[in-house]
Amino acid sequence: GAERQRLYLTGDGGLADGPEGASRQYVYDPRQPNPTLGGRNMLIRNGRMDQRPAQARPNYGLIYTGAPLDADLTLSGPVSVTLHVESDCTDTDFIAKLNEVLPDGHAMLLMDGVTRAMYRSAVLDPARARPERLEPGQVYAIVIELGEIRHTLKAGARLQIDIVSSNFPRRARNTNSGHALLAADGEDAIRVATNSVRHAPETPSFVELTISAG
Repeated sequence: GAERQRLYLTGDGGLADGPEGASRQYVYDPRQPNPTLGGRNMLIRNGRMDQRPAQARPNYGLIYTGAPLDADLTLSGPVSVTLHVESDCTDTDFIAKLNEVLPDGHAMLLMDGVTRAMYRSAVLDPARARPERLEPGQVYAIVIELGEIRHTLKAGARLQIDIVSSNFPRRARNTNSGHALLAADGEDAIRVATNSVRHAPETPSFVELTISAG
């Protein structure tokens, strides 16, 4: 009683039935990571929390928001995000958040996931868990698994996808150094990354949702 549905991230910051638009970019500075606001945490505040305080930060990342729903929508199963990306650093993180934007504007976190760029192949095949550093000017496919969910969005709400590169302290910050052991990096290893997301038909970025038919 469920089916997979794909929504494409578009160059104008929307979610649509097909890919379109120019690429978008943002700057990620490991010295100023985005704060964790809710989520599947144990030692810090958890659950569904409004993401607007983080979204208002300079260089937060990219936000993609769909149109208001005409009817209730039940998500029931796995969620994943596929991005076509480029970075001027040899490594960085790509984090996807799935939010529910309520009619009053609250952007409530439903779930999130992360993929470290130079271990992107391990998402599809754990046997390939070896570093593959990024080359500036090259476009790469990155898959981010967010997990499974059972949640109903009411009519009038909107789906929202945030693409960022930090979620601290839940996720240890990526220094963008390209070093396998980030915990050993000192201040001199930190690199500021300019990360881009593509939206063209030949390099689409999209979210895949499992929609309940009942």
